[in-house]
Order: sequence, then C-alpha cells, then structure tokens
Amino acid sequence: MKWVKFTLGPSRSNQSRLLATAGVLACLSCTLQGQSANGVWPPSSDPKIVGPGNLPKPPQVVPPRVVKSASESAQHLELKTVGPGIFDLGGVILDRQQRTVSFPAVLNPDQGLLEYLLVTDYGKKYESLLCTAIEPYRLHMAMLLLDAKSMGTNQLSFQPAPQIHNPADETISGDPILIEVSWVVDGKHVRRPAEDLVYNQQSKSTMRAGFWVYNGSAMWHGTFLAQREGSLVSLVTDRSALANHSGPGHNDDHIWTANTNNLPATHTPVEVTLRLQNTPLNHP
Repeated sequence: MKWVKFTLGPSRSNQSRLLATAGVLACLSCTLQGQSANGVWPPSSDPKIVGPGNLPKPPQVVPPRVVKSASESAQHLELKTVGPGIFDLGGVILDRQQRTVSFPAVLNPDQGLLEYLLVTDYGKKYESLLCTAIEPYRLHMAMLLLDAKSMGTNQLSFQPAPQIHNPADETISGDPILIEVSWVVDGKHVRRPAEDLVYNQQSKSTMRAGFWVYNGSAMWHGTFLAQREGSLVSLVTDRSALANHSGPGHNDDHIWTANTNNLPATHTPVEVTLRLQNTPLNHP
C-alpha cells in the first residue's frame, strides 16, 4: 500500500477541499478533546428540542480520538492508496470515481422502535438499526473530499419554548445521497438499499426511496455534534446527525422498525456505502 499526503498546493480543487476540511477540523479539535470551546456542553439530540432548560450533563463516554493541531491535520492528510482513485481514511474507503464512501458496521441485536439507521458504537444503539466503530469526523472528511457541499457549520440556536412545536418537523436540506447495505450469507453477497431494511408501521410498507440527504451535522458553540453524540444517519430529523431521512415520516419517532424479512442475523458484519448524487433534492 502507498501513502499519499494531500498538501496545500497550487491545485485549486485540492486547495478548496483541504481548506474546507481545515475549517471542519478547527471545529472538531475541541470536540475531540471532550468539550466545546467555551465549556458549554452540546444539547442532546433526544429530546430534539433545543433550549436552555434541557442541557444534559457531560456524557461519560468520550469520543476516542484527539486532534493535536487542526491546521497540521488539514495540511497533511494521509490517505492510504487502495487503488486508482480509491483511498482509505482510517477505515473509511473513499472512491472518487464512484463518488462513494464505504465502511464496516454491524446489525444491532435490539430491534424495537427506531430513530436512527446508523450510529457509532458510543451512540444511541438502542434506537438504531446499525452501529459502527467509524468516527463521524472521518466520514465527514471523506465526504468533503468527494466535494460534498454540506460543511457541518449550521449553528443551533435557542428559541422561546412557546414557539417550539416539534423540531423534527423541520426538513433538513443537503446533498442527495443513496445508502446501500451489503453483507455475505453462505458465501453469497447480498446488497440492499437502506430503505428496504426499515419498515413503516403506519403505511405498512418499507421506507420510500430517494429521500436521504447528507447535511454534515450541526455545530454547537464550536462543537461538532455528530462526533459528540455519535449520530451518523437519522430516520427522524436530527441536526446532530451527518445524514438525515427527509421523506414521509421524518418527523415521527413512533413508526419505524426493522424490516426483519430483509435482514441478516443480528451481529452480522455489514458494509455501509454512501453514494453522493448530482441532482439536488428540493422537498417542500
């Protein structure tokens, strides 16, 4: 395997991507230390109402990685070359030609009501279909290197309680993506759209296809909430998550369950693939 260093140089496209990544890393550096820049802990995404009265105590589980220097990390990103245009960024496989990022995950054993498709192994696994050991900031950097426009800099703000009805009613905009999950059973490779793995109890059907967006997570006082919360892909609107479902039912946390007819056994290793699309989604 060959190591490639991306450095700030004359290439305008590489420079813009790395400058974008530098901005993200600057925001991430204090998060990866376990606290925000001004000492205020980010709000939990459950419940998803933002207000001064529900700031939680710092969680006991702290994301495992510490970034020494944001500028140093951004100027010398080391990617292992796997093949032509294919790179490995700490377990996240980046394919520039296919515009995909792929990484390992596992099927959770508990399959009750779901709010997430995917979280980290320190995230809310009890509400998620899948979990992964991949850190959110690595996935976000890989998406930025694919020229995703979502920067993860949308700031949360307080609203007076009387104006808050259901924050999940918000439809988050972002880069349209496709999500696929694959695994091997008895030597046979199985690949399915993520929608096929989730059942809507209200409509008595699987999720409608074509409503995933990559929004890049919200910031809270300089803290990258996806890294803090461990939220990667949410079924119910959550601005802490890197990606969201924006279709019918995105505001309802009482309708989503695992579609057991299309799932392998629990604890089965799977591969999750996010594919960046060209046509923007314009949902009402």
